[in-house]
Amino acid sequence: MPRRTFVSHSTVVAAAILASLALSQPAAASCMRPPPLDKALAAVPVVFVGTVVDTQHDGRTATFDVEEIWKGSVGARVVVNGGPSVAEMENAEAQGQVAATSVDRAYETGVRYLVVPFGASGNVLTDNACSSTQPYTAKLASHAPPGAAPPESATSALAPSSSNDEGAQPWQFVLVALGMAALLAVALAIARRSRRPRPSS
Repeated sequence: MPRRTFVSHSTVVAAAILASLALSQPAAASCMRPPPLDKALAAVPVVFVGTVVDTQHDGRTATFDVEEIWKGSVGARVVVNGGPSVAEMENAEAQGQVAATSVDRAYETGVRYLVVPFGASGNVLTDNACSSTQPYTAKLASHAPPGAAPPESATSALAPSSSNDEGAQPWQFVLVALGMAALLAVALAIARRSRRPRPSS
């Protein structure tokens, strides 16, 4: 007769708790320890401070109002995706499913972040829970570069226009007028000289 193995109720409960704890923190288990913030900022193409004004896909895709650009070039409003590709999540949702990874990052509407995305897919910046993106605090201000500026100022600084924004100065018109007058005087002198009768030999 086979021996029956009895498992106590407390053992089952303990195993269930341990399993739930293991599943509740997949991102932490999947991410390496992040580098110091200064090194992280130096390694990525874009860094900005902004506030989330809208989210989609369970908070994983966020629209930011950009307040200050620390690095790179972005507009006044930008979309950041912290999960699988937007197309992949939309396709899954259309089928009543959820596309996810172990390092998805969720954003909260109304929260101000220092955003440190690692890349871009089209016009959408890509991010995840392993990046140095984090809610903005006063302590982070010490990491801001000297050239940090709002989107309008930063855009003009990063991509200056080849035209003179101030326009031509008055003294420039004076120089042009003097030059034209000098050329006209020389032309008149040559014309008069050519009209003089030549002495007979």
